[in-house]
Amino acid sequence: MRKFIAGIFSFLLVVMTGLAMAQDSTPAAGSITPARKGTFEVRERLRNQMRRITQGQKSGVLSKDQAGALRDSLKSIGDKVKSYFLANGKKPLTDDQKVEINGLLDANSKAIYQAKHPKEAAPTDSAAVPDDSNETN
Repeated sequence: MRKFIAGIFSFLLVVMTGLAMAQDSTPAAGSITPARKGTFEVRERLRNQMRRITQGQKSGVLSKDQAGALRDSLKSIGDKVKSYFLANGKKPLTDDQKVEINGLLDANSKAIYQAKHPKEAAPTDSAAVPDDSNETN
């Protein structure tokens, strides 16, 4: 009987330890600080612009050279984000850095739009420029 109880106790100990180790260590959605949220938004804009470039190349609207030039521009922005991140001691971007990066991303977004829509007049206001969402522009 003692061996049976010891076996059950050992089994429960192993199961409880496994459950404790399997818990998700990522912070809850409500615990993301504004600084981290801004950095996340910058990364999301980088991804969305890359998707727009890839979609343009796949659809034949962008040539391989055009897509390559747009990707190079996007890579330089990504490299700048990385250098800021490392300079900040692996902490989120500062407000000034986010403003600068978002300005570069705005200009790159316009360049992508103009490359994909060469016959259209260039948009003059920010309302006409795509917002880097998951659109196909």
